[in-house]
Amino acid sequence: MGSLSNLYISQSYQGLLTFSTNSGSTSTLTEISDGTGKGLGLYLNSSGSASLSADMYIGGDLTVSGTFDIEGAVVIRDNVYITGSTYVSGDISSSRMLAGEMTASNMTIAGTLNVFKLNTTIESSSVIFSSGSNILGDSVLDTQILNGTIIMSGSSSLTGSMGITGNLNVLGDISSSTLSGVGNVTLYSASVNSRLSNLQLYTASAEQKFLAIQTYTSSMNVYTASVNNSLLLLQQFTASVGLVTTASYNAYTTSTNARLNSIEIATSSLQIFSASAKIELANLELTTASLNSSVSNLNLFTASNGIASLNTYTSSNNTKWTTLGNLTGSYATIGSNTFVANQIISGSLRANVGVLTIAGGTANMDCSLGNFFTLNLPASSTTALTATNIQPGQTISLKIKQLATSAVATGSLTYPSYIKFPQYGNYNPSPFSGAVDVLSFVAFDTTTLYAVNVRNMNY
Repeated sequence: MGSLSNLYISQSYQGLLTFSTNSGSTSTLTEISDGTGKGLGLYLNSSGSASLSADMYIGGDLTVSGTFDIEGAVVIRDNVYITGSTYVSGDISSSRMLAGEMTASNMTIAGTLNVFKLNTTIESSSVIFSSGSNILGDSVLDTQILNGTIIMSGSSSLTGSMGITGNLNVLGDISSSTLSGVGNVTLYSASVNSRLSNLQLYTASAEQKFLAIQTYTSSMNVYTASVNNSLLLLQQFTASVGLVTTASYNAYTTSTNARLNSIEIATSSLQIFSASAKIELANLELTTASLNSSVSNLNLFTASNGIASLNTYTSSNNTKWTTLGNLTGSYATIGSNTFVANQIISGSLRANVGVLTIAGGTANMDCSLGNFFTLNLPASSTTALTATNIQPGQTISLKIKQLATSAVATGSLTYPSYIKFPQYGNYNPSPFSGAVDVLSFVAFDTTTLYAVNVRNMNY
């Protein structure tokens, strides 16, 4: 450190530090200067605040309990402990830093940055990887918007419904055991192929028969023309020789005319039948072509839009489908399905059980997601139960369990006015540790749930 020994008075005062006002410290930040009056860029006040107008380099620890204002850059080789606010107009580079509040242009941290809450305005491409499991949003009411192209290298699972306003391009296969309005897709396709094959065989056979009829009709026409020509020659011969027609010859001619008339009637009938058969064959060919086109369009539509879109398409065109038989075995469906006729199920019918999560003291029951839910009440707290997407004609069961380990710390529950309980029968959770209650709801419209409860089911 500096020493004043062996110095003249005129030399010693130059190394002394003083406030630029030549007075003691005050509440105002005042610049420190040397004995010659040269300002050092460091400002202090009587409250312990400091301001530095140049860069700052600290080789050891830095502890600041007040406000610390630096206009230049800060380089710190060791720990920084700040209990107040720090304002730095340049960059900060440090190996470890503990701060209450900090405002800086850029920050470089060589180690790990642990942040309880991080508010960002822009997330740039500098975020290369996000490891581990991540959750976007804390409620089913949250909306996440992703702009640009989304590329996923793994699999994707969707528990609700999905709406697509553009095209759906599927590069791989789309598989489904059953299809609404169709049944088993594989069996249905095999049945359609078999029926089309039989129809094609019948068409080929009918064409052969009609060709044979046409050949026979053509042969009869040739024979009739030959007989007519023979009769004409005979009449010409009779006229040329001047023979008198006898009764027997007249009888023969009459008989021949009658037979020719019968042949002509039969030929005309065959021609009418052949023309009718041609029309039916043409209609049959149009029907076959239409069926082939429909099956082709069905395959293209399924590949292009997926099973969910085909379900919607089938539902909107139910009148175009005939009953395909009863469905047997397990039946799985994704999304909403509408049945326009009575359904008979010879087996059990079950639904998934959803778990209601609590966010901000509220547990929301989205009625469009299922018919069975569970809710665990936290100890010593009040939870607000709400309901959204109420569906007319829906019944819902809700299991409520106390998580408290003692009766004095059980949780409570509130609910809105559109959840109606019987008079003198308003619901309050059972005030016992581990108690289980069951609530049943019935909806007749989209605005009200009518409820009853059974309390303390585990006793």
